[in-house]
Amino acid sequence: MANAAISNVLKEIEDGNDRIDLSNCELNDDDVGHLCEALLDNSTVTYLGLSGNGIGDEATRVIADMLKSNSAISTLDLNVNNIGDDGALYLSQALRVNDTLAELFLYGNQISVVGDNHLLYGLQENSTVSFI
Repeated sequence: MANAAISNVLKEIEDGNDRIDLSNCELNDDDVGHLCEALLDNSTVTYLGLSGNGIGDEATRVIADMLKSNSAISTLDLNVNNIGDDGALYLSQALRVNDTLAELFLYGNQISVVGDNHLLYGLQENSTVSFI
């Protein structure tokens, strides 16, 4: 299911779609890598939905690296995944340099107070995120 979904989404990105929702598609780290590679310099996708995929810290690192150069995504839904404190650290590093993300959804992950502190650190340098 994930391979077909990724193939379809890559076509949607090429076609200029502004909303990509891959929630509950059983994505793996490779799928996330292919998706993020396509979004690195993309200027049309403003919403990226990846909730309910079991995304862990390593895939979150890839997402965070993409966010460091992507200047279009304003909403990122990572609800109900397996993101822990390391993933929160990667996201906080992206928040320090990304100036387009406005909403970041992280409900239902394994982020503890340590991860919350990482995110707060990232938000100190970010003036665009209004909801997390």
